[in-house]
Amino acid sequence: MFLNNSADRPKRTFPQIAAEYAPYHTMLAFQVGAEDYMDGHFQNPFGSSSVEAQAWDRGAEAASRFTNQDLH
Repeated sequence: MFLNNSADRPKRTFPQIAAEYAPYHTMLAFQVGAEDYMDGHFQNPFGSSSVEAQAWDRGAEAASRFTNQDLH
């Protein structure tokens, strides 16, 4: 039986994960979202319908994937 052991896979860097969110990963709001997530702030300061809000959300998601990659 195949086991999905994350210890056998090399960790991905944040830039590798962030690149999957192109073109949002080039926006300042993306970086703010990632930093907010890492600091424990989960409320999007850009609201819900702007491009900046989408970039922030994707930055927070990328940071979550980066910090939780050992769990998958």
